[in-house]
Amino acid sequence: MVGTKVEVLTDIWKSAQELQQDIELVKRSFEQWLSKNDTGRSSEDAAFESLCEHYCSALASKKLDLILENCFEKPTDEDCGWVRD
Repeated sequence: MVGTKVEVLTDIWKSAQELQQDIELVKRSFEQWLSKNDTGRSSEDAAFESLCEHYCSALASKKLDLILENCFEKPTDEDCGWVRD
């Protein structure tokens, strides 16, 4: 399993610094969404759009899925957003 996580880091992110930058980008998107959530978009949509500014949509989608799965707790209530671990 450890080898798999290392492979994901090297296949999806070129460095730990790039991974950290993407996590911060997602985190900022969530924070901004909370203050402007009357747009009709979800926090996940906002984070995906932020990543798409830097990557193709397929790569942005993979990165967002991995970041949400490993760096944030899933919402427990329908109205709550993701919470960073």
